[in-house]
Amino acid sequence: MPKSKAPRKRRAIRHGIQLAQNQDYWMPINLSLLRHGNAAMLATSNKLVDDHLRDRLLDPMMLALDRFAAGTARFDDYWAVIQTLYFYAHLLTDALTEQRYRIYERHDEFGERLNDLAVERWLEIYHEQLDHAENAYPELVREVGERQKRTGKYGMTGDERRAMLDVYENLEEILSWCSIGMVFRAANKCCQNLERVETAIHGKQTRKENAVPNA
Repeated sequence: MPKSKAPRKRRAIRHGIQLAQNQDYWMPINLSLLRHGNAAMLATSNKLVDDHLRDRLLDPMMLALDRFAAGTARFDDYWAVIQTLYFYAHLLTDALTEQRYRIYERHDEFGERLNDLAVERWLEIYHEQLDHAENAYPELVREVGERQKRTGKYGMTGDERRAMLDVYENLEEILSWCSIGMVFRAANKCCQNLERVETAIHGKQTRKENAVPNA
């Protein structure tokens, strides 16, 4: 008798971003991006970020920090801080890896040297910001979450809030000159990663629901 084949492993089904907190944060941003065209157009757009898109990228963070300062922060505010930090890190990565910059025009005497030095200085700043965004700041945000588990309340120390205000101000500075294409690529990476996480969670829940108890 031929051996029966092992059951084929089912592929995880993509369900997109379904969790309410993810939709609440990303839907306004994605809708604002779509005002400038479809995905193919957005990915290569060199247009500067307009006020409509800028506000949807910055307002959730500032509203959350105001609530942390007032002692009225909830999970949605904590999540907005996490997502803004996540987007900020991806935007910095795009700025450091995908872009070519010109700050000064070619000088008759110094050639491209002035521009190269200026670009080098700014890239050093952005590398330092990215290091904080990938290491120190996530640890800070994690501590806010751990404190909430102990106390039942979301709160930030003065140093923690000042660090997140630095994130806000640094992001505001990048948005003052970056392109819609940069924003789209960074936001798209964030949403793709969230989709994978949600799909994994959905898969675990489905397997648990379908599990047959031992006889």
